Amino acid sequence: SDLRWEVWVDDAGGWQAVLPQGRRVGRAFVTHVSAQRQPYIDAAVMLGLSLRRHAPEVSRVALVERVGSAKDIVSLEALLSRAGWIVELVPKRRTKTSMPFYYDGIFAKIEAFRLPVDRVVYLDSDTWVRSPEVTNLFETLESSSLAMTRDCEAWKGHQAGVLAVRPNMDKFNAIAALVEAGDNDQRAINKVYPMDTVHTLPPKFNVHGSLDELPEEPVVVHFTGYGVKPSTARVDLLQRIRPGGGGVLYFEGAVAGGARLYEEYFEEMVSHRSFPFFSERLQRALQQVSTNSSARSSHSFGQPLCFDPASREYTFDRCCDVTKGAQGDPACWDHLLDFAFCCRPPVPRPLGAAARCWHGALRDMHEVCCRGAARVPGPRGDFACWASAAAAGEVGRSADACCGGFTPPAEGDGGSSSLPRPALPPGARCLGPGHATTCAFPSEVAFRSPSQRLLDALALGSAAAASD
Repeated sequence: SDLRWEVWVDDAGGWQAVLPQGRRVGRAFVTHVSAQRQPYIDAAVMLGLSLRRHAPEVSRVALVERVGSAKDIVSLEALLSRAGWIVELVPKRRTKTSMPFYYDGIFAKIEAFRLPVDRVVYLDSDTWVRSPEVTNLFETLESSSLAMTRDCEAWKGHQAGVLAVRPNMDKFNAIAALVEAGDNDQRAINKVYPMDTVHTLPPKFNVHGSLDELPEEPVVVHFTGYGVKPSTARVDLLQRIRPGGGGVLYFEGAVAGGARLYEEYFEEMVSHRSFPFFSERLQRALQQVSTNSSARSSHSFGQPLCFDPASREYTFDRCCDVTKGAQGDPACWDHLLDFAFCCRPPVPRPLGAAARCWHGALRDMHEVCCRGAARVPGPRGDFACWASAAAAGEVGRSADACCGGFTPPAEGDGGSSSLPRPALPPGARCLGPGHATTCAFPSEVAFRSPSQRLLDALALGSAAAASD
């Protein structure tokens, strides 16, 4: 194998692997990405983030062919790694077709058939996972070595955009020989695996534009076709797929009856969970669309406490630009402000009667004031906030009055193993000590809380201290 992983066999006879980071796995999600195709790169970021959300316990491996410049490949590795992918470089393949250069970098998919992992679920990079049910795909390999959905054109056999497989070197060699002779990957896989040996998956695991009808609850959405992808950094496209943008049904490869899925995808792209991880090109296109549409009203970029709208020097665009490094522009940060706190949208304001607290002296400070300062453990929040409001003539501010209207996590969204669901103290529901973002990020890794010095500076109302 050209892969760098060490292989070992467990007591049950299953393959396992030692990944570059040293973790042993018996199963993995796998995709492949080309360093030369922006829409697929950012789509792979979306896919990785959705897998991290719905199946955080399963390793994620991105296969990248050695196609393109070294600079492009290094940039791609950095982008994918931030989204939770373990990046594995594999050999370049060129096929005997009339357009060999068009297919550069897109045949890494077949490497999934020889990975030193007991069970693999392969997902095209232009897929998107909506449910933890995606892990059920591993279970289909109890009784079969390959599971796929049927292609809508029966003569094509099974569709290869989503598949579960037990890697097998003999099968890989047969598939590779067919690909090198001119077959595409799907046709080669269908030739090597007779139809009656493939476990047929229900359509909800590969929902794409050629289906006759949309399954009730799609698990994996596949934005198929050679046309535009919803992750393409084009303002005209993004304006179409945003909510109220006119739908996407005229695009090639659009999911039949699934305009709402494109809207969901857009909403997820501009959410706090996803936006900071995309390429600079897509970030700028999303910002332009959101600035010029109603989408901006529900999605703001960056923590408003960090950026003065009147400043042209310290702006979100400059400071949170991940092309300058994993932590944005280091020149923007000091002992009070940093990338983790500033480069994400704030927690939504508390609802109901509590909303009145967050205007005037405490504008945009709900996340800071309700978190509970280190010196004041428990649900009382930061008492310096309430004192600051009282000094400004805004009486009656307290955690009980101002912090009780956060939207609690949905049932079953209790968090991952890395962030257990916190206790919900009265008056500050969803807010665990030191985790200001528990309500808005119930199943994600916790962001680092703002420093105590920043809390003190803000609570005292000292803009000079906050910018010191």
